[in-house]
Amino acid sequence: MHQLPKYDPPQFNPQMGGPLNDRVNSFFMFWGNLQQYIYNYLNNFRFTLQSESTTPYTTLASASTITPTRHIQPVSGTATVNNILAAPDFIQVTLLAQNGFSLATGQNIAAAKTLTQGQAVTLYKNLSTGLWHVG
Repeated sequence: MHQLPKYDPPQFNPQMGGPLNDRVNSFFMFWGNLQQYIYNYLNNFRFTLQSESTTPYTTLASASTITPTRHIQPVSGTATVNNILAAPDFIQVTLLAQNGFSLATGQNIAAAKTLTQGQAVTLYKNLSTGLWHVG
């Protein structure tokens, strides 16, 4: 997952009272600072996205327990998956079968499913039970 730069733009604190010309100048100074901040923020954002791996999705080997790191996760190999350990913010994950594998019940997968090469399955996590359900 990307660690995005913190967004904390400058705040406009208008002057109350004083000549209108000074208040207008104050606003335009703020506006220029805000535009520069947004320009720099977007450049940092672009750099963050481009500095990630050039492979958008790293392949995960099938095993009894898998730990997806992406919401769309290619899975290689043919081993049966019994358990999915995902980050707490993962409530949906799509597994892409590169070789074909099976999902089996018994740990935290609610329903068995067999995938062949090139198929995908989307799983949804039931937060109350912790079980992954085939969508």
